[in-house]
Amino acid sequence: MKTQRLLRSLLALSLLFSSPLWAAGAPKDLTWSEMIPPDAPPEVPNMKPLHDLSQMSDALSAESAPLPSKTCPMPRW
Repeated sequence: MKTQRLLRSLLALSLLFSSPLWAAGAPKDLTWSEMIPPDAPPEVPNMKPLHDLSQMSDALSAESAPLPSKTCPMPRW
């Protein structure tokens, strides 16, 4: 009984999710005139940089450090 209920619910869910695929039909190739309406205003590009890189040298110099001191001697082979 539970398996039939589970199968029915799975079938109903699959039909529910597959129905938009049947309604969509074949894919359509769009042209520029179809994608952009004729009365759309032109988009002005933002020429301002996304990141301020003026502080980059300070950040890199803060990451550098002197070499670590040797705590154990090198083994002789």
